[in-house]
Amino acid sequence: NGGSVVSIGPALVTAYGTGGDSTNGTGGIGTGGTIDINNGSDNGSLNFGGLLTAEASGLGGSSTTGTGGHGVGGTTSVGAASGTLLAASDVLVFAFGRGGDSTNGNGGSAQGGTARITNFSTGGVLTSDGRFSVGAQAFGGAGGAAGIGGSATGGNASVFAINGSIAFRGIQTSAITAEAEGGFAGTGGAATGGDAFLSSGQGGSFSSSTGIAISADALPESVERGWQAGFADYLTKPVEMGTLQAAIRKALGLGG
Repeated sequence: NGGSVVSIGPALVTAYGTGGDSTNGTGGIGTGGTIDINNGSDNGSLNFGGLLTAEASGLGGSSTTGTGGHGVGGTTSVGAASGTLLAASDVLVFAFGRGGDSTNGNGGSAQGGTARITNFSTGGVLTSDGRFSVGAQAFGGAGGAAGIGGSATGGNASVFAINGSIAFRGIQTSAITAEAEGGFAGTGGAATGGDAFLSSGQGGSFSSSTGIAISADALPESVERGWQAGFADYLTKPVEMGTLQAAIRKALGLGG
C-alpha cells in the first residue's frame, strides 16, 4: 500500500513467443505470454521517465518447403488501479500475431491477441505526455509462388476509462487498431479484422490531443486522406510560424 516504482528512462516489458524455424517441416507455433502493468494498490505509483513499451506478441517460425508456423498474440494490459501511472513519453501496448513465412510452401496463419489500456478505479489516474498506441493486429505469413498466404484474424484492442481518468497530452496521433492482413503468396491469404474499442463512463474521463500533418504534398486527395486519418490540421510547406502556432492551439483545444 503506497509503494512506488520509478524508471528514469524508457521501460521495455516483453513476453514474446517465437516459434522455431524449419527446413522441410512446419514452422513452430509462437504464442505470446501475459503482461500486466498496474500500480496494484491505493496510493501506489508507477512513474516512467521515458517511453513505456509493453508487448506480448506471438511469432510463428519460418519454413523452407513446409508451412510457416502459427503466430498467436498474448495479453498485454496497462492500467491504473486507484493510484497513479505516469509516463513522460509514449505508451505503446501490443499483442500482435505474425504467421511464419515459407519460401516454397504456405504462409503461417496469425491471430491477434488482447491489448488494452484501462482505468476502472475511482481515484485512479493514468497520464502520459505523449501518445498511445494499442495494437492487436494479425499478419499472415508469406508463401511461395505456388503456395497460399497465411490467413489473419485481428484480436481485441481497447482503451477504457471507467470511473478513473486517462489523459494523453502529446500532439501526435494516437491509435487503437485490431487490423488483419493476409499473407502474400501465389494465392493471397484471407483476413478478418478484429475489435477495437474506446470507451468512458460512470464518471471516468478520457482525453487525447490530436496530431498535425505537415507535408509538401498539397494535392487535394492527399489533404483529404490527412483529414480522414484524424489529423487536427493539414499544413503544406512552407509553413509560417503564426500558422503553425494557430494549428497547435487548435489541436490542444485552445482555439485558433
